[in-house]
Amino acid sequence: MYKGSRFKLLVVTLVLLLFNVPFPVRFTQNAIELSLDDPEVEIKRELTVSGWYHLNLFKADSFIGTIAAEGYEMTNQPFDEPVYCRKSKSSRIVYNSEAEEIHFGIFWADRFLRHIIVGIKEQHTNGASTFSFHTGRYIVGGVYDRASAVDQLRPISIISLS
Repeated sequence: MYKGSRFKLLVVTLVLLLFNVPFPVRFTQNAIELSLDDPEVEIKRELTVSGWYHLNLFKADSFIGTIAAEGYEMTNQPFDEPVYCRKSKSSRIVYNSEAEEIHFGIFWADRFLRHIIVGIKEQHTNGASTFSFHTGRYIVGGVYDRASAVDQLRPISIISLS
């Protein structure tokens, strides 16, 4: 009987630690930048992910750190707020410069930062930014061609399944 309760205590302790202590994440993956309204746009990029990943038992996991997209200098700095890792939930990617708050884009990812998708907001001269789900630009991580990138966009209903 004593061994059974000791095992239960060990399991409960491990679960509590696993779901309360963030762990470091660092990896690089290939990505494709594409524009939904221009089939000619297919730019090979590299995403470098570095930061802290936090598992959550009852809500979406979260990540705080950087997801640097090759060719976008501002992405080399850390986010100002965590992003959430669940395809059904998007997060804003926000950076603060000395003068202003910059909304770079919209973030989606599966658990453990698999299938990263970044919807890139168009920055305007007046400081505003806009994004269109149907004509916008996306950076899709972990893919090597446009067809694979489009397949990653389908589950989050950016591209209709028809």
